[in-house]
This record gives sequence, C-alpha cells and structure tokens, in this order.
Amino acid sequence: MPLARTLPLAGLVLALFHTSLATAACAQADAIVQHAYSGVKHGPRGGYLVGQYSISVPGDKVGQVHDMRCKVWPERPEMTLALVPLMASDSDDGNQGDLDLLLLDSQSLRPLQRIRLHGYMNDDAVRITDLKFDTARYQLAPDKPAFGVRKTLEGSSRPNPFEEVDLSLYTVVDGGLRAVLDGLVVSSGSGEWDTECVGSFTTHDAVLAMRKSQTHGLADIGITGTDETYERRLDDHRECVDDSRVTTPLKALLRFDGSQYVVPQSLAPLE
Repeated sequence: MPLARTLPLAGLVLALFHTSLATAACAQADAIVQHAYSGVKHGPRGGYLVGQYSISVPGDKVGQVHDMRCKVWPERPEMTLALVPLMASDSDDGNQGDLDLLLLDSQSLRPLQRIRLHGYMNDDAVRITDLKFDTARYQLAPDKPAFGVRKTLEGSSRPNPFEEVDLSLYTVVDGGLRAVLDGLVVSSGSGEWDTECVGSFTTHDAVLAMRKSQTHGLADIGITGTDETYERRLDDHRECVDDSRVTTPLKALLRFDGSQYVVPQSLAPLE
C-alpha cells in the first residue's frame, strides 16, 4: 500500500518501539515513585496518584506511551534516567499532562536532579505515540555529556498522514538539569493522497554529529540528512508507481547561544 511509502519511517519507528520496550519496562518504577514524590496514593486503576496527576507504571501493558521509562545512563552509569508522564486527563479526544525528567542515583534511586516539562504530554488529533531515551554519545564539552529524549507524534487523518520524531537534549548546567536543545525534528513524513494511490508526499531525516568547534563553551552540532518529495500516480496499466521524486541534501550547524542551541525554523518541531 502507498501509505507505507508515504511514511517510510513508520517501520523504523515500529522497530524502535519494540527495542524500547526494555527501557519502558522500568523494574524500579515503584521505588522511584516512592523516592521522588510525597503524598503518593495508589490509583483506582493501578499506578499512582500524585495530587491531580496519575502516574502509570509498566505492568502487563508494557510500552504504553504514558508509562514510566528508566534507563541507566551509559555515560554516567552511577546515574539512572527516568521519564515520568504526569497525566491530568486522558481520553480518546486528547490528553493533558506534564513530564518529569529525573536524574537518579543508580544505587539508592533517590533524585539528584529533576525538571518538570509543563504541558509536554498534551495532545489531541496529533497524538504522542512513543517516548524514549536517546543515550548516544552527545559530548557537549569534555566534562559535559548530554542525553536525549525522542518524542514521536502521529496524526489521525488517513488522507493526510503525518508522523514526526522530535529530539531534545538535556544536561546539568549550573547544578541543575536543563534542556539545551529544546526540540529538533530528526524524522518526519507527511502527505496528501486519495487513500488508494494518487498523492504527494514529503519525508525528512536528519543525523546529529558533535563538532570540535565550540560556541559559548559547548560543541557546535552538525546536522546532515535529506529532504525528499515525491508523487504517486496510476500508470497506463493502473499500477501505482512513484513519480517526480526530488531529493535535497540537508545541512545545518547548530550553535549554543549561551542558553540553548538555536534551531532553524525549518527544523523546528510542530507546535
């Protein structure tokens, strides 16, 4: 079906989803909640309640997008990373919630640093379908590694398919956990088609590489990749074929402005 060609990253995202299940299956989730939050109560449907927010811990439904994730940080194995979605509401019409990002002592699981991302879990027609850690070697300075969080968004329209993977980078700055890269689109696909064959589509893929050059004390980040547009049509034999494919090389350099890496509008995530 052409939809598979419309969003070629869909298969990749599915593969990443399955490989991220081990990350999502945070065996220490209950202990982390007890250490990180006061006034915790057991929820009526499982998980926990913290004030007006619910916390879902991995159980029989491992991999649910609102479940906690945790992972030992390879660059700092004495530390463990945890993603804690704090959901104020969830329904078929949309969700509202924050995200707590925790840096924990790997032995005691007590929080060392934390940051609350207000409204991070809000969605509606375009849904958050996956959250995962990216612990590639993002060395911003000799003593300053960063880790990433990737968020996958998917649209609900079949005639106008949409998918986007956004990356943010976090590190400890002045004794506190901070986002130094607040959203960069690393993969996306969108289109408009008749749900059978005919339509126009675009895809985008980007890769990050730390550079030796620095700006305001942190490494510049090189971005390379491709943007592609193509059409699908019915040929004379009523077969669905690709047509008018155009591939454009992508190249950009992100520099730290003293507060955050400046992301060009063309690479900024969906608001």
